[in-house]
Amino acid sequence: MNISGAETFRGCCRSSSIIRQMAASIMGPTPWTLRNKGKAMDPAGLGQLYIHGQACEGVAEGRVDSVNPATGEILAQVRGAARSDIDRAIESAREGQERWAATTATDRGRILLRAVAILRARNDELARLETLDTGKPFSETSVVDIVTGADVLEYYAGLAVALEGTQVPLRDTSFFYTRREPLGVVAAIGAWNYPIQIALWKSAPALAAGNAVIFKPSEVTPLSAVALAELYTEAGLPAGAFNVVHGPGAEVGPLLTEDPRIAKVSFTGGVSTGKSVMASAAGSSLKDVTMELGGKSPLLILPDADIDRAADIAMMANFFSSGQVCTNGTRVFVPRAMKAAFEAAIVARVRRIRIGDPLDPDTNFGPLSSAAHMEKVLRMIDAGRSEGATLLAGGARLTDGVLAQGAFVAPTVFTDCTDAMTIVREEIFGPVMSILAYDDEDEAVRRANDTPYGLAAGVVTRDLAAAHRVIHRLDAGICWVNTWGESPPQMPVGGYKQSGVGRENGVQTLLAYTRVKYNEYDYIIVGAGSAGNVLAARLTEDADTTVLLLEAGGPDWRFDFRTQMPAALAFPLQGKRYNWAYLTEAEPHMDNRRMECGRGKGLGGSSLINGMCYIRGNALDYDGWSEKPGLEDWTYLDCLPYFRKAETRDIGGNDYHGGDGPVHVATPKPDNNELFDAMVEAGVQAGYARTDDLNGYRQEGFGPMDRTVTPNGRRASTARGYLDIARPRPNLTIVTHALADRILFDGRRATGVAWLRGSDTQTATARREVVVSSGAIASPQLLQRSGVGPAPLLRRLDVPVVQDLPGVGQNLQDHLEMYIQYACTKPVSLAPALKLRNQPAIGAEWLFLGTGVGASNQFEAGGFIRSDPSFDWPNLQYHCLPVAISYNGSTAVDEHGFQMHVGSMRSPSRGRVEARSRDPREHPSILFNYMAHEQDWREFRDAIRITRDIIHQKALDPYRGREISPGKDLTSDADLDAFVRGHAETAYHPSCSNRMGEDDMAVVDGQGRVHGMEGLRIVDASIMPVITTGNLNAPTIMIAEKIADVMRGRPPLPRANVPYYVKRA
Repeated sequence: MNISGAETFRGCCRSSSIIRQMAASIMGPTPWTLRNKGKAMDPAGLGQLYIHGQACEGVAEGRVDSVNPATGEILAQVRGAARSDIDRAIESAREGQERWAATTATDRGRILLRAVAILRARNDELARLETLDTGKPFSETSVVDIVTGADVLEYYAGLAVALEGTQVPLRDTSFFYTRREPLGVVAAIGAWNYPIQIALWKSAPALAAGNAVIFKPSEVTPLSAVALAELYTEAGLPAGAFNVVHGPGAEVGPLLTEDPRIAKVSFTGGVSTGKSVMASAAGSSLKDVTMELGGKSPLLILPDADIDRAADIAMMANFFSSGQVCTNGTRVFVPRAMKAAFEAAIVARVRRIRIGDPLDPDTNFGPLSSAAHMEKVLRMIDAGRSEGATLLAGGARLTDGVLAQGAFVAPTVFTDCTDAMTIVREEIFGPVMSILAYDDEDEAVRRANDTPYGLAAGVVTRDLAAAHRVIHRLDAGICWVNTWGESPPQMPVGGYKQSGVGRENGVQTLLAYTRVKYNEYDYIIVGAGSAGNVLAARLTEDADTTVLLLEAGGPDWRFDFRTQMPAALAFPLQGKRYNWAYLTEAEPHMDNRRMECGRGKGLGGSSLINGMCYIRGNALDYDGWSEKPGLEDWTYLDCLPYFRKAETRDIGGNDYHGGDGPVHVATPKPDNNELFDAMVEAGVQAGYARTDDLNGYRQEGFGPMDRTVTPNGRRASTARGYLDIARPRPNLTIVTHALADRILFDGRRATGVAWLRGSDTQTATARREVVVSSGAIASPQLLQRSGVGPAPLLRRLDVPVVQDLPGVGQNLQDHLEMYIQYACTKPVSLAPALKLRNQPAIGAEWLFLGTGVGASNQFEAGGFIRSDPSFDWPNLQYHCLPVAISYNGSTAVDEHGFQMHVGSMRSPSRGRVEARSRDPREHPSILFNYMAHEQDWREFRDAIRITRDIIHQKALDPYRGREISPGKDLTSDADLDAFVRGHAETAYHPSCSNRMGEDDMAVVDGQGRVHGMEGLRIVDASIMPVITTGNLNAPTIMIAEKIADVMRGRPPLPRANVPYYVKRA
């Protein structure tokens, strides 16, 4: 219950002076001078949706007219939102919420305060729009609607920094703590009587807490919503943080309330609709609901009350805003002895109400919001007459002069009312007062409480003791004493019984837009990449296991073609939104070039930006691992069941492939580019084997290449494959934009993780383990910053040594490759697809059909060969591409062409990763030490010459033009070496920097546990002892699948019993 007295807020809040002005406007001459009616704003341009920072047209069929209720004039035609619009709005809001929540609370407050300043500067402009839209007098909207909404926004802007958790010590060595987090995306559904004020009441606490808001205004008064959205954008809110959708509530409302992506619903409206909202919200995902559902509020005049003051308050409680206020005190209980005098005072005041053009500054009473609502109110007035109430004033539609064009109903007063009458029982939401006589206080209180509603109540008395005695007995959420309608931002607004659930305004409302998290988990996984997502999904299959998954990047937005379209694979590498964009130190054997080292940033990690080639490696890679002490169970036949577990191959499973795993694997199709078959055939003609499956019985040879692409032509990242399955589980918490700062230790036991989110440092504790899955660059860097690594390095960084492990960051390996490019004499390459004029059609086919050039990564053929018989298994890999372009898309040949990427697989050169400082934002020092061994030079010279031989085979005669790169004149060893130094590039396969094993330079054991530590494990490509033969996404997923079973205490999958190719002696 909220208790407000007439003196309580005087002089200490804007709302008190506004209330006095409002009351004066109802009861007497206008107390202020209106200098202007506000800047003109064209309503016709405000009937659009507002999604992701810009107005846009809805696609629902038909339009709804927005009508000026004072004149019947059509202000705008509004097209509602269809399902596709709602999906866009929600996905946009999810992206906007991630950015907004990552903004510091201080900065959120500053941005909201900028919005407050803009609101106040444009008060008259917005007030005029409200008057046109709602019919309320400008004398009211200019001092109430925007002003009080801005006050609420200012209040919550100041509270944004006040959201705090708790920390509770348990023992000397342990504690728990809680933190408050935003809920996510909030659906706010407004009513038609206070469109912009309600939008601000709902959005202010939601935004202050870090949520995003999708606001659906009433279809009756929709225009100010887009104006507010534009204002928020101008103030600095990120795109998507405040979206607007229009449409009939019965159609659009359920699309929001039933969607599981919506975290909370805030609704203002009728009781029956509110019940439907609550049912749909609960039925979809048990989401939180706040509802303000109106009332039938009692105003009790006690026997000692001053008649004039009581009449003034009753006028305010009934006729302000033409009676269209949910808290209105329309049941006025008067002592029988005072009834006649009170009636006379009311009638005299009703006669002084000034009805007319709402834009006229002298008008203080306007039309109802719509013709349909006017008809409802008139029906209720007719019911009052027919049920025997005595009409003292009004009782009809006003049709004099210009009023006939609008929805004007005269202020109406009934007396001699009984509790059973329809006008006393039901909410009218119009200018209808019911006067009820009573004989004693107990009777008045009993009758006042005899209603299914409980929003507000009021008492008028000179006796403070009597006031407190009565309001403590009234069954209402708000109780006013000697006033009506005051609701400063600090005061929670909401009711009992069927008047709603929850509150608007006040501190507790801000808290209602947050969730409290007890920040202890069984496992904390640092990095939502190829390995981390596998672990998060598999560990949370056990319902009693809780997992916190931290990702430094953002979500994997499914509408962003840069990461979702396979053919657009070069785009993520060209910026820093999805790419860490590391650079190496000057590579001493590569002309001192600082070379690219792109790694994925976002849910999916490098599987979000990689080339989507699904290559497992050679069987002998894993057999070689298993020969090392402690790694005996890493043979190929031990690993194959986990490759199969992870995979769903589009042509079905077999002894080598899976058919029901989370990762979709696509095989090449007959209608792909003819250059693929020609390049494979040329490899066979050059004397190398043909293989029908680079991941099957025999890797060696040329053949079709599998790809991680879904059946509808989308990138099959581990976020799509694993997290989409796990995300709905209540035991998985995913935090994006969480840059790991350091691992927390109690002695040599890992106990938690500290991370940065914006400028805030946050922590969580792990009951069982901290698992580092940040990849071959970031994982050793995080360990070193946390005190685990080579002691001399840690001391240089001024990091306390927790565990001296010299191998952390050492043994760094990668694949280096070259592009051997030729012009194509037939116009069959993909060169036209690179032309801007052709890309809209390619994009449209991919977007709507999931087919065409855009649906493939265009690496649909490749091969593995041995450049020298001394190698026991292939040491060169080929990727075939029907266009001449660099991997990252930065350079392309402006003609038809094709190329083979070729590079060595198991270079003996070794590099290192070293943190530069304790600052997690500073990139580490990376040195791959490419081409440091003589074997590297022999392999790359051989690779160029072998590739030239392949391309000069008969199968490529119809296509082969001039050699573009390296160029046919480069033939000597010195020429080829110079080309490699100047042009070879990374294949983006860093690995092995925290390798498995039992020797002094090993970092983890065969289960990923860090040597000498407790509760700390590494699971990612960094733990490979030696790099595998091929791309690394599939092996990394396999490693995580295999170790996940260990972590869950499950027996390993049975060893496979299949043959695999081994070179004969």
